[in-house]
Amino acid sequence: MKKTLRLTALVMAVAIIVCAFAGCGAKIDKLIVGKWSDSQNNATIEFKEDGTFQYDSSNLNILGISVGTSVSGTYKVDTEADPATVTIVPEIAIAGFKAGTEITFTASYNKDNKVLTLNNDSWGTLNLTEVEA
Repeated sequence: MKKTLRLTALVMAVAIIVCAFAGCGAKIDKLIVGKWSDSQNNATIEFKEDGTFQYDSSNLNILGISVGTSVSGTYKVDTEADPATVTIVPEIAIAGFKAGTEITFTASYNKDNKVLTLNNDSWGTLNLTEVEA
């Protein structure tokens, strides 16, 4: 009985160590799929399983009229990078970037606050919260 308990404890300890070093838990590439809200910019972005995204914003106010922006394109996630990166390729020009230009963000996820943070030196920081389905 004691031998079995020791073996079980050893296996559990090894599993915990392996998970810690292997990044056990949700990976950004799986976690990112879904619809996210950026309340600071009054925008949403949806990352789809097929590698496409849709960004919708209504934060432009011209002469009291709210003007929306909608941008779609493709994205890819690099979980091997440290930190992980998300690269988007918009189909139209956006925020000073030409259509078809790769825009790379560093990506992190705070599981306690459930906030996905994307940062790019030119674009700035997007703090995204998942939109409930």
